[in-house]
Amino acid sequence: MNIGQYEVVGVIAIGGEGREVLLAKSPAGAPVAIKKIPRGVGRGSTARHPNLVSVLEIVQIGEEFYRIMEYLEGETLAGLIRRLIKRRERISHGLAAHMISEICDGLHAAHIGGELHRAVSPDTVFITYGGEPKLLDLGVTLGEPESLYRSPGQAGSR
Repeated sequence: MNIGQYEVVGVIAIGGEGREVLLAKSPAGAPVAIKKIPRGVGRGSTARHPNLVSVLEIVQIGEEFYRIMEYLEGETLAGLIRRLIKRRERISHGLAAHMISEICDGLHAAHIGGELHRAVSPDTVFITYGGEPKLLDLGVTLGEPESLYRSPGQAGSR
C-alpha cells in the first residue's frame, strides 16, 4: 500500500483514539512515520524546533489527510515511566527538569508560531534513544476532557 509517494511497510504503534502510526519508506528509501489526521482538527504543525517532531509534508488522498513525519527511534515518556515503575525506579529530578525544559522550549516555539497543542502528556512526549525529548501531535490533537494532564483552562471548560 502507498500513501502518496511513500510505501507503507507496517504498523509502528497504535496512537491516540486508535489511530495507527505507520512505518513507510520515502522514495529515497529513508524511513518515515505516517499518521492519519482526524477530521475536525488542524492539518498539523508547521513549527520547527529540535524538540518538536518534524512534519515533512501533508498528503491528501480523497477526503483523508496524512502527516508524513520524521521517523524516531525510542519510546514515549509514558512507556518509559511504566517500565521504571515495574522496576521500582524513577527518573531523577534533574533529568525530569531537563526533559520538561526541552519540551517547554518546543512548545514556546510552537506558541510563537500561533499553534497550540491541547494535549501535552507523557503519551505525547517521545524520548529518542539519543536522549532527545520530542513533542508529538502538535496541531492535530484535541484535549481529552478528563485527562489528568489537562491545563487549568481546559479543566474549567475554557
